[in-house]
Amino acid sequence: MSLRLRSMTASALAGLHPFLPNFLLRGLAQSVIVALSFCTAAASDRADVCHQRAQPAKADAKHSKGILEPQSLQSRCATFQYRANKYSARGEGPRHGASKLAMPGSTPASSKARVYTDVNTQKNREYWDYDAHVPNWSNQDNYQLVRKLGRGKYSEVFEAINVTNNEKVVVKILKGLLMYMGIMHRDVKPHNVMIDHQLRKLRLIDWGLAEFYHPAQEYNVRVASRYFKGPELLVDYQMYDYSLDMWSLGCMLASMIFLKEPFFHGQDNYDQLVRIAKVLGTDELFGYLHKYHIELDTRFKDLLGQQTRKRWEQFIQSENQHLVSPEALDLLDKLLRYDHQQRLTAAEAMQHPYFYPVVKENANTDGTKAISSSNAT
Repeated sequence: MSLRLRSMTASALAGLHPFLPNFLLRGLAQSVIVALSFCTAAASDRADVCHQRAQPAKADAKHSKGILEPQSLQSRCATFQYRANKYSARGEGPRHGASKLAMPGSTPASSKARVYTDVNTQKNREYWDYDAHVPNWSNQDNYQLVRKLGRGKYSEVFEAINVTNNEKVVVKILKGLLMYMGIMHRDVKPHNVMIDHQLRKLRLIDWGLAEFYHPAQEYNVRVASRYFKGPELLVDYQMYDYSLDMWSLGCMLASMIFLKEPFFHGQDNYDQLVRIAKVLGTDELFGYLHKYHIELDTRFKDLLGQQTRKRWEQFIQSENQHLVSPEALDLLDKLLRYDHQQRLTAAEAMQHPYFYPVVKENANTDGTKAISSSNAT
């Protein structure tokens, strides 16, 4: 049975054998990195881009014509394009020309991902332009819409009626997106990691905030959960990339090895950056802002002060020392960097010495299986 990885995971592991928790944490962190590497670099078979799902509703009342004039499902095909236009007009989606970040007399410096920069640019537009997709509809003659119930970025939900028997149904129009390469997840956190402990499989879930990456594109900074937001989001730098997910992974790793959940515990988005600065220091933060010509919100001037960078060893205590190693601290240090260009990529992180014990164990397991198979034949 699949279980969600919750904040208690690190605490539960701490009560096990001193070696076992460390090994499990290495395997867990490696699995999340593998999932992130797939969403940036690997593609799977493409599912139907848009399909409908009808489910019987619990209510059995007969349809009332006074609620809404019934509409054909076919009329909803243009809904997503309409929503995309509104989304852009409200400034909620990727946009260009934002000036509030610019330092006086300049504009924010451009930034591009170090890896898979042009992976979507090199593909046909229909690969990534989901807003312009026109779905292929199956037969909907038996269903008519009554009213709209809700919506999400990749779906809309309606109350409908089966005209053949007057049964109420719920129709959910879905737009499939993942998994493709060139994707930023933008909401990596413990509650979005699913683990099947028996099969030793991990899945990264909840892709509702995911987006295709395009070089030098300006994206919405109102993504990710507060405790896992990268500094680029907190200072309103919109030209971020896949490295945002690696920061979130670093926050997860810190909370696990130091048994502090969450590791950066801000009360709001302003306080979140302050909590980060109290660990990573303000000198590095101001250097980051200068490099990318980012003007910091004036409200931070009284909040940040002057902070000295802390050594990771300062967070080691008797309760967590069995989970910490020099390799763990080195990996953490290379993930939690202000400058998104300096963070490890998923591929680089998988090659880090912290994961050598896991790689060795997997190699031994594969070798044992191979020998058993050979003896059996």
